[in-house]
Amino acid sequence: MCLKTEEQKEKARWARVLKVYGITPEQYAELDNGSCPICLRTWGGTVRPCIDHDHVTGQIRGLLCIYCNRYVVGRNRDADRIRRVADYLCAELRGWVVPPKPKRKKSIRASK
Repeated sequence: MCLKTEEQKEKARWARVLKVYGITPEQYAELDNGSCPICLRTWGGTVRPCIDHDHVTGQIRGLLCIYCNRYVVGRNRDADRIRRVADYLCAELRGWVVPPKPKRKKSIRASK
């Protein structure tokens, strides 16, 4: 059984990035600001960067964390819709408050 060294893994990684996305490690470094521009979490641990690109034109937008790439941008590709969501969330609240749910009383069951 042959185990890959860290150097071999890095070489394979960059070969894949070049083959799939057409960018070099230097170009990748230009994209990397150290954190996801959407959720602002820094890279490391479970927050890993991935290359985000437009699937129609193939143009690379930048680096996002896997979560934001898949669930935030990936499901909401319409920029106008995202602006409407932002406007909605920033709108003034109506002042109405949902009343708290009444606490349920614990029932005492007779044991058989």
